[in-house]
Amino acid sequence: MADKIKVNVAVASTDGKVINTHFGRAKNFYIVQLDVGAESYEYIESRDVSPSCKDFDHSEHDFDAVAAALSDCRYILVAKAGYGAISFMESKGITVLESGDFIEPAISKLIKYLRRLGKGVEC
Repeated sequence: MADKIKVNVAVASTDGKVINTHFGRAKNFYIVQLDVGAESYEYIESRDVSPSCKDFDHSEHDFDAVAAALSDCRYILVAKAGYGAISFMESKGITVLESGDFIEPAISKLIKYLRRLGKGVEC
């Protein structure tokens, strides 16, 4: 039921305003918790990670470290992500979504989408 859905989302941003960081270059993620029923969200914390892309190369170990840091998140909002990163995160149950939008309207769109579907992951 959409009224009780709370979902954690990681947002890749350098300034906390715009989704402006490529997944592999992200050094930190802003964590927000969506309350789909109330159509609202709140900032939870910022989490530092080691960027998974180093010298234009990455490994499963690098992806796994980011997935572990964001394991309580159902979605990740990034400016861009490569196919390998998207596939790996999906294998961990995390959906990567690309957006170059400001954080607030992107979060609002995601809430409306989840509300229409009536699904998500309770956190």
